[in-house]
Amino acid sequence: MERLAAAQFRFGEFDIDGARRTLTHAARELPLKAKAFDLLYFLVENSGKVLTKSELLDGVWPGQFVEENNLSVQVSALRKALGEHGAGQFIVTIPGKGYSFVAEVEASGGEASGDDRAEVIIETRSRSQIVIEEEIVPWNLNGDPAPSGQRDRAALHVAASRIPGRLRLIMPIGLLLVMAGFGGWYLASSEVDPTAGGRTGRAGILKTETFATSGGVPHRVGISPDGRILAYVQRSQGEDSIWVGDLETNQSIQITPPSERLHSYIGFSPDSRNIYFTARDDNHLVWTLMRVSVYGGAVQVLTAGVHSSLSFSPDGRQFAFLRRDDARTNNTYLIIADAETGMDEQVLLQPEKPQRITSIGAAWSPDGKSVAVGMTDIAGRGCEITNVSVADGSTSTIGDKACRGNSNLAWLNDGSAIVITGAEGDVSGNNQVRLVSYPAGAVQRITNDTLNYGNYSLSVSSDDRVAVLQTREDPKIWLSDNDKGENARQILAGARVRAEGMQGLDVAPDGKLLYAASNGDSRVIWEMDENGASQRQLTPSQKDSSDDQVTVTADNRFIVFASNRSGSSEIWRSNRDGSSLIQLTRGGSNSEPALSPDGKWVVYTSRVNGNGSLWRISVEGGEPTQMTKEETSWPAVSPDGKYIACVYGKAFDASDKRIAIIPFDGGRPVKVTTMDKNGVMFNRIRWSPDSRAMIYKDLVQGLWRHDLASDKRERIPVPDDYRVSHFNFSPTGALAFTGVIQMREIVILGNYR
Repeated sequence: MERLAAAQFRFGEFDIDGARRTLTHAARELPLKAKAFDLLYFLVENSGKVLTKSELLDGVWPGQFVEENNLSVQVSALRKALGEHGAGQFIVTIPGKGYSFVAEVEASGGEASGDDRAEVIIETRSRSQIVIEEEIVPWNLNGDPAPSGQRDRAALHVAASRIPGRLRLIMPIGLLLVMAGFGGWYLASSEVDPTAGGRTGRAGILKTETFATSGGVPHRVGISPDGRILAYVQRSQGEDSIWVGDLETNQSIQITPPSERLHSYIGFSPDSRNIYFTARDDNHLVWTLMRVSVYGGAVQVLTAGVHSSLSFSPDGRQFAFLRRDDARTNNTYLIIADAETGMDEQVLLQPEKPQRITSIGAAWSPDGKSVAVGMTDIAGRGCEITNVSVADGSTSTIGDKACRGNSNLAWLNDGSAIVITGAEGDVSGNNQVRLVSYPAGAVQRITNDTLNYGNYSLSVSSDDRVAVLQTREDPKIWLSDNDKGENARQILAGARVRAEGMQGLDVAPDGKLLYAASNGDSRVIWEMDENGASQRQLTPSQKDSSDDQVTVTADNRFIVFASNRSGSSEIWRSNRDGSSLIQLTRGGSNSEPALSPDGKWVVYTSRVNGNGSLWRISVEGGEPTQMTKEETSWPAVSPDGKYIACVYGKAFDASDKRIAIIPFDGGRPVKVTTMDKNGVMFNRIRWSPDSRAMIYKDLVQGLWRHDLASDKRERIPVPDDYRVSHFNFSPTGALAFTGVIQMREIVILGNYR
């Protein structure tokens, strides 16, 4: 027997009564099974803590041998119960660790002592179970032993101390039978009319379901057209694999082994039998479209240069996608091609400047007559949903600036509206999910919270359920002892709504750290001591403005940063204390400032008609001077002041990721070197303090140090699963960096209209 305290808790609009064992919402009791209630109570008691699976199993099932699957099932049940009332995000999966209850909790009762303490008797039963651990056995999907060093993580490793030898031998065979059974069941069941069924729940109350993944962090997700299964990319220890999940049972099967192949988009064929995805690896240096069966097997390569998810025509014979041009232009084309082979391409839309496609997806209409994309308007400002005729390429606009920048799109199946993701235009930058009616273009919010819904994953099933990734990113700022990142210590645990340091970080000559952070209606520059104390706002607030990419002059006189305070992106300067703001540049599209070591010059990127080049202006103001004519961006001045390093070529999706070194006075590059294949070109690069190497971000996690003389590359260690956002070196050579450990969950949205 065990005793449950009679404490009472409140979080959001929910109340827990430990004595009565009830969960209520708005004074209405919600039905929960006994173990689901025990789990919720334990999570709430330990709110804010990261609880490992072992701690949860010991706390909720003490003295019992229980499969970890039971924990996943109960977590899923809780998320479903809370999610029906808009609170499914309270329980967050911490990849590789366990779970955390992240809502603010008020204790309205407590544990009494002696005879005054209420008791609830919980019956406990012991049972024997085979314990399955989240490990790996060396077997491939076809049942053959994997080559040394290439382990097939589709199989499960069974704890040797708990399973007899003969049973261990038949586990791989059993796994194959399970996979075959899954494939047979799925293909048989997919013959059912995909339009059968529909939304459940009361109209107007958003229904949110969370799908529990297996161990790693979900990176991309798509829902099958028939609404029965999910395909998702899972990332663990820097490697990607593709999984298929059954929405009814919340169980998953891995269909491609983990590898360093990076995945960008994932989705289903119209018959739900094949998974299409884009990927890049050593053999495919540009994003390449590939296909695999829903129950595994050989991966088929279709076509290269696919930079979006696919949207199929209603008859399934063709698909539409976006292609960004080569590394030296910023053109994006809308293309349709044969669905079976990926061949017979036809350019449906090639916008003329200043118009350009800004969405990261395209959506083929249910009537088959048009494909929707997001585009800048004719003046090059704002974003409009544009419908492109399949017959003749003519265009029409849906609504008035209904999309926001890098929106993604998907039609509802009756053609009455388009689901889109994208930021709402506030400084938080959080993407939300919205509904745009057709043809009127009226916008309705589907989600309305402080979490972020990733743009790269958006799909709709035949019953109009929407699959998206919900992310939570709590920023942290670290400071290490040297330029190699050794002995890094956390100096600030930020809040996702403030996003401290995510849009800029620098270390001033006086040792203080300067960083960009949101304060409600704007993003401004702050400073703090190197131990995180004495936080103080520097630049003044201005509604809907954003001060980013902060840097400090070597004499500690000025702060230089990019800001949209004047209505477009420009380079600004203020005194070190944030006073006396001065706009240095004009004309818009100016950003990414870098300072010369003597603090006299600002080198920055100016983008005219989408093409970037480097310019220089005095920190005191005056006329700027163009330094490069080639596509260049993200400048960094060497510590000795002799050179400027910059991204050479297009910053996104380039197959040849190059850094150019040019003289400080401008001219042709004296050296061009290629980044690691996972190097990030669309964020700040830095010189090492000794001017001998370049430091840049990795696409998956961490940083690279790239020696310019030898082209040798080595990783700079950062905390596990930590994604760096911004970084810089202090005057003494210590590395400061900011970033997040991403917490992502797959959510299914329904009943939103």
